[in-house]
Order: sequence, then C-alpha cells, then structure tokens
Amino acid sequence: MAMLLGEASVQAQTPPSGDPIIAAMWKALPDVLDASPALHGEVLRWITPRTIKAEETARQGISISQLAGALRARLQYDRLERRRGLHGHEDPAVWRRGLLQLGRDEDRRARLTVALGFPLNTPHEDRSGPLEVVRQIMAASGGPVPLIDGGTGILIGPNKIALKDKIPFSPTRIVEPAGINDSGKRIWLPGDPQVQADYQSVLAGPKVAGDMLGVDILNPRRDPLVTKLARAALRPVNEIGNHKFMRRFEALAGTRVAPEVVHFASGDVTDLDDMRQIQEKQNLPKPRLVSYITVANQLGDEAMPRLIENGMQLLGDYDDAMVLILDFAYPDPADSSMVRLHTHWDEGTYTAIGIYKNDPERRARVLFRYISSRPTEVIVGQDTMMVNGKFVPVEEALRIRAAQLGARSSGRSGRAV
Repeated sequence: MAMLLGEASVQAQTPPSGDPIIAAMWKALPDVLDASPALHGEVLRWITPRTIKAEETARQGISISQLAGALRARLQYDRLERRRGLHGHEDPAVWRRGLLQLGRDEDRRARLTVALGFPLNTPHEDRSGPLEVVRQIMAASGGPVPLIDGGTGILIGPNKIALKDKIPFSPTRIVEPAGINDSGKRIWLPGDPQVQADYQSVLAGPKVAGDMLGVDILNPRRDPLVTKLARAALRPVNEIGNHKFMRRFEALAGTRVAPEVVHFASGDVTDLDDMRQIQEKQNLPKPRLVSYITVANQLGDEAMPRLIENGMQLLGDYDDAMVLILDFAYPDPADSSMVRLHTHWDEGTYTAIGIYKNDPERRARVLFRYISSRPTEVIVGQDTMMVNGKFVPVEEALRIRAAQLGARSSGRSGRAV
C-alpha cells in the first residue's frame, strides 16, 4: 500500500497527460482510504497478491504505474455506472464524496471486486499507430502482412487499422531529446522535418493486405464488463463525456466492426498450445507479425520471455517475420534477446521493440519511442529494420516506404498493397 500511496502523491502533482481529473482522484484517495476501512480493505486485498517491480534489474513484477492505472480505471468505472461522464471531477471534493459512498455501499464494493478481477484494456485508438507503421514498412518488401494481435482487448487496434481511411490516425510529430531543464523536466525539440513527413506518410498509407486476428482471454460479446472497463480507462478522462469522442470509440469497439479482415478468438496468449489450437481452428495464413500492445505490463516482467517465444512459434516462414512489443519496456542490457519492463512510466519509456525470427541473435531492436502511450510524439530508434532482405536504419526504412507510397500516388507504380 505504501508504494501505491507514493505513486498517488506523484500522479496528484504530475498526472498522465496532465489530466486534472486523474490528479483530483489521487488527491482524494489517500484520505478516503483512511476514512473508509471497507474500501481500504478492498484495495489492500487486491494489491497484496501482486508483485511490484521495485528495481529495473528485477526479473518479475509489474510497474507501480500500471497498478495505479488499473485501480484508477476501476474507480472511474464505479463512477461511470452512475453518470454519463465525469463532469466536475476536477475537484477532489467531488471524488471524495463519491469514493466515501462507494466505501459505504456493499453492493457497489462487490461490483468493484469483480471489476478488479478483470484484465484492463488499453483502448485509445491511436495506440495501434506504431503497429500500422511497422506493417507498412514490412509491406515495402512486398506481399501481405497477416497479423496476430495478442491481448487485443476489444479489438480497437485492428479495427482502427482496418478503418483508418474513415477514422484516420491523429497527426504525429518527430521529436528528439535535448536534456533536462532546471526543474527536472525533459526537453524535447522538433526532429527532422523530412523524417516527420515520411512517418506521417507511412502512417497514412493505403491498407496493407493481410488478415488480422485478435486474441484475448475474454470475449467482449460475452463479457460486457470488458467494454465498460475499456471505456472507463480512456484518457483524457473528460473525453468520456464528449459525444463525438465516444462515437469514435463505439465505432471501433467490438468483434463485428470489420469482419472481412479482422477476426477474433478467445484464448490465452501465454499458452502456446491454446494459441496453436486457435490458429488451426481459424484456418488463416500464418502471421508475418505477432504484436503485444501493452500486454506484458499487465502480466508482469516474468511473462515477457513466454510471450516472445510463443510469438516466435506462431510466426510463419517469412524472411522478416517479427514479434513486436509495444510497451513501457526496454532491451535487457545483459541479454540483447530479452525485453524488460520499466519500473515506472516516464516520458520516452513507451517503446516499440521488434525481434526478428530469422535474426540468429534474435536481438531486441528499438524501432521507435514515444513521449507517452498516446504515441503521437515520436522518437525514431537508432536501430535497424529489414526491408527487401537487408537491415537498414529505421529512418531509411521509413524513407523507402514513403517513397514507394509517393510513387504510387503519382501513378508511377502499381496498386497499393
């Protein structure tokens, strides 16, 4: 509990995305836990079995930032069961009244217990942007890019990619780190304008051929709570009351949005036998790409090796077959084939890491980093990607794909793939 309260103090002052509603909740919660033994006990029972990763070198546990985010989403779910949005919740006093009512209401606490037992979705539509950029670069070598998206939640990611011509990704900008200012805040400067133009062109490129299979342990059609929790986890929180924002969310959520190219199966991504059975039953081409978008941070550092190896076993026989990790993660300095979770989320720690199946070293490559998990501010990795059978710098891979797309749009090349 002490680590959670410490994180509450941090997020009360510097909330994710500067969100005042999140700040207000964390300002209110410590006093509420002191005043409500019932709610304190509920939170304590949820935290106690979990291992928190206290040091970067630890090989197990979840980040305290993940734990705090998971609790925040469940407490917002409780509030949203009683109102359409969270208007007025920028005030800690409003949160305090609502949380104290939760502590006094046994039925509400019982529903909170159920919600705390469900996995947490990470549903922002732009979060699949890095996945689309990687698919586009792989398409530069020709052929379709079939995908398995492990831990897909309510399919926001694959659906967004399938419908991006109707619901485009947000504009992005390339940035570069430039040190830390006197108050300890990171400084980011605009990056190369040409690289920015290339990244935006690739992100907005035509649809890449290839079926996309989303796999998650819960089926949103059978478990409506999955979608409710995804809604409660949205940021910025005040957008939950924005009708236009929520219409986009609802247009992208679910298993029937784009059934001609996006498929869903219930399964456990950590169980290779389960995943192989799903592959056999779905009868789709073997994937060229297996992705895990903010999945490991929910399962813990110890799950990362199994996720990567299962992905490798599921991949088909392609020269550039890849497992893509998009998470608050980094390559292990002691083992270049392994990926580790950060103990705390900070600017620039959200990272797209690719591991090629046919790389003899299976080295984890930093492809892109992002200022936040809403990946619109991009730091291009200083590593390499495979294009046409050769490893080239990430910036060059972007340039090659952008040039292809420019040629197609000007009529100098064939149909987009």
